[in-house]
Amino acid sequence: MRFSRTLVLVVLAFGMLAGACSDKADDPLAAFCETHTDPALEGLDPSNEDDAAKLSEAMATMEESAPDEIKADVTITREGFEAAQSGDIASIDVEEFQASAQKVEEYATEHCT
Repeated sequence: MRFSRTLVLVVLAFGMLAGACSDKADDPLAAFCETHTDPALEGLDPSNEDDAAKLSEAMATMEESAPDEIKADVTITREGFEAAQSGDIASIDVEEFQASAQKVEEYATEHCT
C-alpha cells in the first residue's frame, strides 16, 4: 500500500535527520530540534508496537514544542500516524498528511541542522 510505505518513510525521517540546535533548555525550537534529531529514534520500526509508542511519544513532544509556524503541521502528522497505527486509515487525508509531513521535514532541515 503506497500510503503505508510513505507513512513509514516519513516516520523514519523523524529519527534519521542529524543536526544541532541551540542548547537553551527553555528554547522551544531547541526542544523541537532535540526531539526531531534524537538518535534513539533512528531505525525504529513503526510496525513494532513498542517502537510505534516511542515514535508517537516523540511526535507528541515535538508537537508541544513546535514553533507556531509548523505546529499545525506537526499535529496533522502526529494525528495521521496515530490513526494509521490504530487502523483508522480511512480518517486520514493522505494529501494533507503528506504535505504537512513534508513541511515539518523542510522546517527541521532548515532550522535544526
